[in-house]
Amino acid sequence: MAFRTRGYYVIPSRNQFWGPNEWRRYIDCTCEDGCNLLIFWIAGSFPSRRYPETWSYNLRHRNIEQNFYPSIIDYAHEKGLRVVLGFTPYAYDGVASFAATHPELAGRNADGSIHRTRGIHDVGMWLCPSHPESRQFMLDYVREMYFEFHPNADGLFIESSDYGHCQCSHCSEQYFGREWEFVNQISNEVWNAKPDATIIIYPVYYQLKLAVPDTRFTLFFTPHSAHITPDVLAVRCEKIYWEGLSFEKLDAAARGAKTAYEHGLDGYVAAMETFGYTQELNGRLVTYEPFDVPWTTADFPMEDLVPRVLRFAYKFYSWNPCATEQEFQNAVALQFFANSDTEAARDLIYLCSVLQESFQHFGRRSALAHPEDFEHQYPPEKRSQALTEYAEILSRLSAISKKYPSHELGRTARWIVERWRASHPRTFQ
Repeated sequence: MAFRTRGYYVIPSRNQFWGPNEWRRYIDCTCEDGCNLLIFWIAGSFPSRRYPETWSYNLRHRNIEQNFYPSIIDYAHEKGLRVVLGFTPYAYDGVASFAATHPELAGRNADGSIHRTRGIHDVGMWLCPSHPESRQFMLDYVREMYFEFHPNADGLFIESSDYGHCQCSHCSEQYFGREWEFVNQISNEVWNAKPDATIIIYPVYYQLKLAVPDTRFTLFFTPHSAHITPDVLAVRCEKIYWEGLSFEKLDAAARGAKTAYEHGLDGYVAAMETFGYTQELNGRLVTYEPFDVPWTTADFPMEDLVPRVLRFAYKFYSWNPCATEQEFQNAVALQFFANSDTEAARDLIYLCSVLQESFQHFGRRSALAHPEDFEHQYPPEKRSQALTEYAEILSRLSAISKKYPSHELGRTARWIVERWRASHPRTFQ
């Protein structure tokens, strides 16, 4: 049984390197994986004329230079994908830079201090919605994003802040009520222009009894910030579950599908991120490449072996949410080895899982893929234990490289082992 809605969640705001050709390739892969929805999180990466400060941190972003997102949405439509535009009310990419240039509107910590912005992700400064100017900014910014720049999009993905919000005396108990006022207004404006628009929201407004359920909304659940509860399960509308597959071991694909299926949800969406940017980290410039596959010989990183396995896991479980681990291993063996060699499948799943576990996210790269980052990632008091763990992983990868010398699995494992042997030879003693 396949979920009715299947798709990927991606934040192109955090990929400065890709232009229209790469994003079309991403769309092609998304369709190959059986998806029919794309959550395209673009705040902070379209060249707003009214609020240029929202992209001031993202000057190197190719869409800021070329404004090609509308053509990508058209291409996605040609391929049969719905595309909804993502942003967060009063926080995160784009909004945080606006707050940084208008500190009088900035959200506060409980002690009254401003929560300072950080890094390319632009996630660290909130707006305070108790200020009328903040509310007007949010409305005007999203109106511009949707009605002026991307009227061909199919709707909005309104991601309630999952890592905090303004805690000033006006917001500490009232924040979500003010957020709902914005969500309700912008949603009605979109529906007035496009009655069949898809608008995806978090369930918090219903769970806090701030809003009367509206069947036009699609509800979005996550394992960390938007929990499934009986009251919202009873609402008669489309419901989607999300799993952060880009930042998890491979078994997250199965876990997310099982959760969505057991709760009778209509859709299952996974994060398939493409982070790509350069930023200062611990006093040095570090470049993050999309999918972080420095060993690859593929001409497009999403088609490297490791991302292909990740994509296959999502596709398999989105169509087979009740499948067993053994059934998945059998499918991997057939897909990547053209036989029933489940030992090879288990080795491939292991390689992908250890790489996914340390995947680049929020200010760090995988030290397994980038041994030069090890000392920067682990403080001195944690290095001995970490090296012991890495030695065990590298021992198994070394064995894998010898078992499959001509297969992409063996070549990838060998690349990692050789990099570690050159930079940290004591790990192999």
